[in-house]
Amino acid sequence: MLSLTLYLDRTQWLKHLRHMEELYPDYVPVIKGNGYGFGSVRLAQEAWEAGKDKIAAGTIEEARQLIKLHNFTEILILTPVVTELRAADFTKFIFTIGSLGQLHHLLQSAQKLNYSLPIMIVFKCESTMRRYGLSPQDLALANTLVSTAPISIQIEGYALHFALERLTDRDKLSEIDAWLKTFEELGLNQTKLYISHLTPTVLQQASLKHPTTTFVMRLGTSLWLGDTSTYSFRTNVLDVKPIKFGERFGYKQKTAWRDGYLIYVSGGTANGIGMESPSHAKGLMARLKLTLFWLLSLCNFNLSPFTYKGHKLWFAEPPHMQASILKVPKKISPPFPGEELIIKNLRMTIAKFDEIVELEPQTSCN
Repeated sequence: MLSLTLYLDRTQWLKHLRHMEELYPDYVPVIKGNGYGFGSVRLAQEAWEAGKDKIAAGTIEEARQLIKLHNFTEILILTPVVTELRAADFTKFIFTIGSLGQLHHLLQSAQKLNYSLPIMIVFKCESTMRRYGLSPQDLALANTLVSTAPISIQIEGYALHFALERLTDRDKLSEIDAWLKTFEELGLNQTKLYISHLTPTVLQQASLKHPTTTFVMRLGTSLWLGDTSTYSFRTNVLDVKPIKFGERFGYKQKTAWRDGYLIYVSGGTANGIGMESPSHAKGLMARLKLTLFWLLSLCNFNLSPFTYKGHKLWFAEPPHMQASILKVPKKISPPFPGEELIIKNLRMTIAKFDEIVELEPQTSCN
């Protein structure tokens, strides 16, 4: 079968998932977007088989799909909901509230639907991320609104989302301490704090320092993609065409700048090939590399994630929807149709594979 393929060493992959349970007991698995490249259906199944009846989804739309797969007790929706809701949404979903406006929308939606049962929410606290989150002052107002609302609201806990960089472990512990002190000053009966991006050591330190608070880790990338040795990506060569200097090719009818070969492979924009997130350069060398690649792109030279004989290949032109054209110089013997090429540095959060192949135990994934 000619396709873009994800090879998965499921035995070792599951071993990593079990190890994460040891590091973060009773964590909540995050299942969102494209399922981190594996697909949300697969991740929901793996979570369910691992005994996880409480999960987190990115959006309300994702939660509606996941609840159909298994009888999850709760689904925490990480992104605040500001769109139209349905009565069924209130039964098993926990809504993240990061502003007074979001809380007002939730209450108005429930009243509009004449919903009378308790609504489950998590208050997201403002962190150094500066993403949606309630300040101490807004949290006090939100708590007052909850206590006086005509609809019963059940506060399941609070949440803190830390940045990935420029915060030390001490910074994170200090932020946790400050918020727990704020809860106490506001007279809030908090017992559960959902948290992200803590090391096991810091989590243990926080738990020992605050024994009356239950810390619940939300795990996504580090859970599903944490052990990169358990999966790899490959594509099939569809065709190989020799080309001479000056000949035109492709949709753009570009001119070949030297003799060589055009290699047609599976995988294009529909699979996430060629799509990159903005780079965050740190240091002089990183900035120089980005400048070099930018200059090369001005001359239509763009490096692809496809490799051959250990070297990355250049795109011959921008990727098509389900295929890409690569360049191989004449001095290198080309691959043959049907041969597999290894893909490096593919963004799993936007990748969509034609098939996922589970490797037999003891089979190398590289």
